[in-house]
Amino acid sequence: TAIAFTCPPVQPAMSVAFSNDGSEVIERQVECHPPEQHETAAEDLSIVYEVDRCAKEIQERKSVSVALQFPDELLCDARKVVRLLEQAAPTAKYFVLADTSYGSCCCDEVAAEHGQADLLVHYGHTCLSRPARLPVLFVFGRRPLDQAACCQRLAELVEMEGVQTVHVVFETWYNYCRGSLQGRLVEAKLQDRVRLTALDIPREAGETDLNGVRRLGRIFDVRPDEDLAKSTVLFIGQEGRTLSNMMMVLNTCTFYTFDPAASSLRRETFNTNKALLKRYYMVEKAKQAQVVGIIAGTLGVADYRQTMSTLKELCEQAGKKVYTFVMGKLNVAKLANFMEIDIYVLVACPENSLIDSSEFYRPVITPFELELACARDRSWTGEYNTDFRSLLPALLEDLQAAKEEGHDSDEEPQFSLITGAYMQRSGESAQAGSHEGAVSVRNSTSTVACLPAAQYLAQRSFRGLEQKLGETAVQDAVQGTTGIAASYADEPVQPETDSL
Repeated sequence: TAIAFTCPPVQPAMSVAFSNDGSEVIERQVECHPPEQHETAAEDLSIVYEVDRCAKEIQERKSVSVALQFPDELLCDARKVVRLLEQAAPTAKYFVLADTSYGSCCCDEVAAEHGQADLLVHYGHTCLSRPARLPVLFVFGRRPLDQAACCQRLAELVEMEGVQTVHVVFETWYNYCRGSLQGRLVEAKLQDRVRLTALDIPREAGETDLNGVRRLGRIFDVRPDEDLAKSTVLFIGQEGRTLSNMMMVLNTCTFYTFDPAASSLRRETFNTNKALLKRYYMVEKAKQAQVVGIIAGTLGVADYRQTMSTLKELCEQAGKKVYTFVMGKLNVAKLANFMEIDIYVLVACPENSLIDSSEFYRPVITPFELELACARDRSWTGEYNTDFRSLLPALLEDLQAAKEEGHDSDEEPQFSLITGAYMQRSGESAQAGSHEGAVSVRNSTSTVACLPAAQYLAQRSFRGLEQKLGETAVQDAVQGTTGIAASYADEPVQPETDSL
């Protein structure tokens, strides 16, 4: 029996040649999804952006050049705000910063200094990191909040089983409601069991003068007989980096969220233990790393230079080679250019430190995780810290202890939970890396240790262009080719062929 196959007629393929004149790329329409923007009503601009307070601060400081930093979602109001400020404080000159070098939550002092600004006004959401140089005025903005519904949900939360003390954390948009919400709690007689956190707003002369436990830009009102780790936290705001970082740092607390858009209360079921296990895996990867890349994730947060230099010295004491990078906002392509790096550590503000590096060629960790990997006699107790400024004193202590102990060639090896084998620390190999050569003497028995970077270079098939000094004859310069790589001007035109 013969079986006949009927094939559909072959459609001509799309005319996309391997070599073309590049017009397709120029004419291609790229879809972009800009951030959602909602213009503020004209009658609310002065209140939302606190124009009177800003004008008073500008006049008291006698500022001449003022930089205004808006996040992407508030840029639609920038022109109107500038006009209001020019009317309220006409003695100063104003300019709006363009795209920030790093996260919009941090103060972009570098861009402001390019315009010779003597005052920076930061609008919108912020991580409340202390600026390094310029005086900064923070304007958080305002979003609607149903305070009656919020107070009712708080009363319901207090009556739940196991809830003793509730600490209320505000997203910066809703901090303006703190005073009036405190009055409602007093009327409902909930002030003893519900504590409203205050924002730890950086001041020009230092930190805020409020007393309490400071965590991630908030000040918690904790009594002497209370333990913050056993408390309940209510976060007023939407899901985001602020909530994620808060849950990682206060990983023993029970978290609830109040969504102002829906006026609903929800218990967060984020698996903190699983997230901490992933970060502990990063610590083990950092212990195995021989070449570490320290990335400057901010240029405007105070003490970032001292933190980077301390991390570099701590890595060298642990026998690791260190390279420093300044590359702006991170992406996969940038980090993939440096194949020699085993692991990266990002020195950034708390809200930009925790990134998902699953798509990156090498892991990206936090300074806290690098400290656990490099410091001797340190074990992870379950605590977590994403603020490198609060971590700096511990880094300095670990570095001083490492210098006093020195390197012991007979030190016991460490067991790796990743490979299941023992590792020997090479304490002096990284310090010897500043000298030319691929090997260095480790001890009196003349044992040599290869430098990690030199080892990687020896394994590469391409090591760069060979100079061959004195071996190449000198020739006159000649006219090169013009055009694009797909079709130079002196090349014959190839006739188009039909597609198969």
